[in-house]
Amino acid sequence: MKKIAKALTAMLLLSALLTGCAKSDPETPADSTTATAEPSGTTNRVWDGSVASGFSGGSGTAEDPYRIRSAAELAYLAETVNSGKETYSGKTVALAQDIDLNQIEWTPIGDGIHAFMGNFNGNGHTIKNLKISQTIRYSYEYPTGRKAVYCDSGLFAAVQDASIQNMKIDGVAIQISDTKSGDTHSVGVLCGTVRTYQSISVISNIAIKNATITANFPANRRPQWLSIGGVIGKVYANNQTTTTISLVETDSTLSLENGYGANNYMGTVLGSSNMMDSTFRMENCAAYQILSVNPEQYYYTVTNNFSGAIGNAQASAKPFTVKNVFSKATLRKPALDSTLTAPPAIVSHVIIGEAYYFVAQDDPAAVGYQFENVFGCVVHTDSKAGGKQILTDLYVLPEGHTFSQINCCGCEVLPENHGLDATIWNLTDLENPRLK
Repeated sequence: MKKIAKALTAMLLLSALLTGCAKSDPETPADSTTATAEPSGTTNRVWDGSVASGFSGGSGTAEDPYRIRSAAELAYLAETVNSGKETYSGKTVALAQDIDLNQIEWTPIGDGIHAFMGNFNGNGHTIKNLKISQTIRYSYEYPTGRKAVYCDSGLFAAVQDASIQNMKIDGVAIQISDTKSGDTHSVGVLCGTVRTYQSISVISNIAIKNATITANFPANRRPQWLSIGGVIGKVYANNQTTTTISLVETDSTLSLENGYGANNYMGTVLGSSNMMDSTFRMENCAAYQILSVNPEQYYYTVTNNFSGAIGNAQASAKPFTVKNVFSKATLRKPALDSTLTAPPAIVSHVIIGEAYYFVAQDDPAAVGYQFENVFGCVVHTDSKAGGKQILTDLYVLPEGHTFSQINCCGCEVLPENHGLDATIWNLTDLENPRLK
């Protein structure tokens, strides 16, 4: 009898322990009793197109962020921003698990007029199967008073004085086709447009793979300006602010075979940047891109056509720094002649396709472009004949302006004296260096 009693006691203790473990949630903070109850739809990780009625919990602080546990809650974030109900300025939103958007049409976060202005922490989680075919189109007035019509696409269409960090995006299909002549399109896998007006914008610790952006504009409705990036379409900043892009790895495919603008800026990382009296910094980025175009469609119609890690860069007197960057773009096009250089010329540089300044040449306070440990190449290929041409020019800067460069080299293979931090970079394959 004593043995039976002991066995029963042990079983009861084990049952209590298992029950306690079943109630444990490592992603829920100790003070979860004060968290908001989970709204309906938050338990489904694979999206069915629904929008939740709130977040899983949290108060929006850095210590207790609003928690997103489902695609429906991510759609709730988009709805509250796009409707103007909330900008999330000074607040933090965090992923609590991986999100599968299930290739259902996604409405980007931010509609241009209303931008996400908070802190988004992915906590190392992945958003996958992103599909966008409807462009956000809006009329926008800059602080300077200039007005224009814009179209933005990306997981986030528009962010302002915000930070997006610590996340992965896997499996992206973005198609841009809805436009009117004269529009400006800004398209990036993560963000269409990043604006910095008051303080800082930070894009950090982002990994993107299996991403495709396809342009398909009718011949009579081409945009005036088209900025496409593997991460961000366009950055615009003023008022002595700072914009930082760091710890980014991206693999993307861009197709302009059936669509293009009068002016096209294509970047492995960033389509274009417009810095008005503002500081810009890009550091520790590994970017790979396949770019397909059809010169026969561009012929005699395209004004400007530039590609690089940054398609178009416009610096101010403040520092414009590019450091520890490897970029490799493969430009696929059916050549119009055997030299692969027939018009329309696609001006391809490794780091900056086209560079400008907003300052006078004799401004003694100007800092301008600063480059350190930047590498990579552009590979032009003839999809008809199979020819290949390697371009290693990093950038061509305006004459007479201040700039500095340290250990910069256009190359197919990373040199041994690359200067990259081995604790950040995986350097086992010097032809394709990656971030850890």
